[in-house]
Parts: sequence; structure tokens; C-alpha cells
Amino acid sequence: MPKNLGTFICGTNPDTVHVCDVLVTDDNGVGWGTAVGLGYTPYLEVRVLGATTLTATLTGSWVDSAQTIARFDINAATSLKPTPTVPATPDQYIDYEAVIVLDNGAGGLGRVAADNDGAKFQFRVQAYP
Repeated sequence: MPKNLGTFICGTNPDTVHVCDVLVTDDNGVGWGTAVGLGYTPYLEVRVLGATTLTATLTGSWVDSAQTIARFDINAATSLKPTPTVPATPDQYIDYEAVIVLDNGAGGLGRVAADNDGAKFQFRVQAYP
């Protein structure tokens, strides 16, 4: 079963939850920077749940110097945000699935899913007016 990263509330309110931190490891649970090496840029490739078309690619950053925790700002991708009505209702959300792509800039790519079976991450984006 895919790992659910949670619900992210996107909009103009600065108090909304829209930052996603993901622990990135190899198949043995060792942090990416230690297991593979430093210098990779994390990207989050996002699709609407069940779709094949790419919806957005978010460029992440590393939270730690060991490059083990990747951070993505879900609010930065306007294509992921549902269009809210005023007043907002709880049913204004879109479910997504994603994989992390790690690029070292020299043709070295790694793909990270939620588990060793390659299941994609899932998350929900909810509108905030």
C-alpha cells in the first residue's frame, strides 16, 4: 500500500500546512547521502491519483547536510491547488501520487518510491481561500 504523506492546505494563509519533508533512503534504510553520495537534487514528480500525465515537478531542497530528508513546498506549485469557492468547503481537494527523482546533474538518476515494491507516495491538497 502506498505511503500517505498527508493533507496539505494551500492558499494565501501563512499558517497553512504546505511543506512536505520526506525521509529518503536506499533499500536498506540508509540515508541517501550516506548510501549513494552527496550532490543530488531532489524532485517530486506529481500526477493526479490514477493518471499517467505529469501534473507538476517540484524542486526540493535538503533539510540536513547528510542529504537524507528532502523538503518540498506543495504551495509553490499552483497547478496542484484546487480552485476554492468562497466560502471554502471541505470537499475542495485533489488526491495525488508522486515519486521522488534524485538527479546528480551528470546523468545519474535515482527514483524513490514509498517502499521497496515501488509503490508511489500519495497525498491530498486541500484549498484554503
